[in-house]
Amino acid sequence: MLSPRFAESRSIRVFDALDIEGIRQFQPEAIAASLDVLKLLALSAAPAPSRAIIVFRSVGEGSLPEAAREFLWQTFEAPISSSLWEATARCWPGMRGA
Repeated sequence: MLSPRFAESRSIRVFDALDIEGIRQFQPEAIAASLDVLKLLALSAAPAPSRAIIVFRSVGEGSLPEAAREFLWQTFEAPISSSLWEATARCWPGMRGA
């Protein structure tokens, strides 16, 4: 996870988006973050996850644009999915409230 809204647990590790070396050492199977953070990772040569990229989108942003999906696929070569959520929602276990 690259979002301060989540708490670490046995199955969730939270990184600062600028901690490229920490992400590289951890070798994540999936990376979940906002599109802006994922673009930052793409430009910084962060390691690609082995299984998936999950893009957090607010309800107001709507679905992930096809151009963004294609950019992420070309960069990370991992399946891309997006998850819509409201800024005040607690959608997943371990997610901190607003």
